[in-house]
Amino acid sequence: MKSRLAATEEIPATNVNMNELFDRLWKSERETIFLMILQPNLYLGFISELPEFLSDKKDVQCVYVTITLPYHELASMFNSKEASSRKILFIDAITKGTVVTETAHDCIFIDGPSELIQLSSTLERVIKEFETQKTFVLIDSLTVLLVHNSKDLIMKFLHHIISKLRSYKCKVVFLALNEKEHQTPLNFLSFLSDKTFQLIKPALEENCR
Repeated sequence: MKSRLAATEEIPATNVNMNELFDRLWKSERETIFLMILQPNLYLGFISELPEFLSDKKDVQCVYVTITLPYHELASMFNSKEASSRKILFIDAITKGTVVTETAHDCIFIDGPSELIQLSSTLERVIKEFETQKTFVLIDSLTVLLVHNSKDLIMKFLHHIISKLRSYKCKVVFLALNEKEHQTPLNFLSFLSDKTFQLIKPALEENCR
């Protein structure tokens, strides 16, 4: 498969406000599926701006699929922000099976990151429930899914879930870390996406390390 990462829009991390970047994705009229490729050290800064982005979006519901950080860590991070996180419904695919999970009104726990059928059906059910609302979906992340599943299985999952999400006309952002060993599935997801962004450190900053 021909790589589309060569056509990726690269954004220097020092020149972007994460909240403005979220807003840019949301306001895109024709594009609905996005791949956001991050350097590992930019990950927390990116996701921590989500509540601020949602704070002035009165009619937007966010569905946050987490395979990276447990629900309780994300909830604690977001609740520490001045902006409300009440508009976020979590689907947690990492907590169950590692610790005793408690019920939460704003989180659905699934059995694990290898349970792709359960993950897909849960996400589809939730999106359908919010069908009358404007919905923003954040899937965090492709990188961790690849730790728990084969590349072939993940590519089949991506093809299926993106087809379903397009039918509901919601905005979807897939997060991934920029790692060479995952180049094939990154290329595939980039091919399926409407737009690919890559947050990068400026060359000068990299050379000074």
